[in-house]
Amino acid sequence: MHHAVAAALEDRVAEFDDMYIAECFEIINRQKPVIAARTAEEKAEIQARIEKLPASASVIMQLAARPVQERRITRSLFLLK
Repeated sequence: MHHAVAAALEDRVAEFDDMYIAECFEIINRQKPVIAARTAEEKAEIQARIEKLPASASVIMQLAARPVQERRITRSLFLLK
C-alpha cells in the first residue's frame, strides 16, 4: 500500500495503517444498522433485483444491483484486502 513515503513520515506508517483500517471498519459498522432495519418488502425487492441478473453478470453488475450499504461494505473490505 505504501509506495512512496517521505522520510519524515516513515515512523508513522503503522499509525496510518491503523487509522485506515479503523476507518474501513467504521464505514462497515455504520451500514449494519441500516441493513438490519430493512423491511421484509425491501429485502424482497433487493433479492428480486439480484435474481434478475443473468448468470454471466460481472462482479460490477452484481454490485450495482445491490443497495449502497452493501456496496460500501464490499468496497471497504476490498480496500482492506
